[in-house]
Amino acid sequence: MQGEQTMATRLAGGGDTMAVEHSSSNQTHPTLYNKLKETVLNTTIGGVFGAVSGGIVGMVIIAPIGRRYPQVLAPLSRTQYARRFAREYSALSAAMWGIESIMLGIRGKDDLTNSLVSGSGAGLAYSFVRHDLKVKPAHALSWAAYLAVLCGTMYKVIDFDTYDEANPLDLETQEGPCCIKG
Repeated sequence: MQGEQTMATRLAGGGDTMAVEHSSSNQTHPTLYNKLKETVLNTTIGGVFGAVSGGIVGMVIIAPIGRRYPQVLAPLSRTQYARRFAREYSALSAAMWGIESIMLGIRGKDDLTNSLVSGSGAGLAYSFVRHDLKVKPAHALSWAAYLAVLCGTMYKVIDFDTYDEANPLDLETQEGPCCIKG
């Protein structure tokens, strides 16, 4: 009877083990439930952000270029460009934000590995959406590698962990960790 009332599930992440108990009222562990809500919310926000920004890019930037240089881009209407870019960017950013949130929840830290994995997943999602699930493996892997390198580079460029709060730059005396004294 007790086996029916509670069931333990083990989630292994980085050597840590967390037990989740399911009671008869189907209540889950609060932190696991919050992490799941956060992942779903981040994926949704990423998809909406990608759709809006992709639609704007397709309508405002790409459509005039397509009309000006028809030999470079397929002659599509402004609405077709907006729909196409909204669909592609929505998949890209939803995958990126969702995978980043999952990695953060599993590993418990935000580092370069999270950015590389989320970038590669976003590259795969983008290539599958762009070619309607008929993508060649080399093309999908090249997009995964490209976005992994791009996300990893962006993480290193915008790395907020390198800022030294204990010894910030003093502009009046020009003393700090990044100033050359001389």
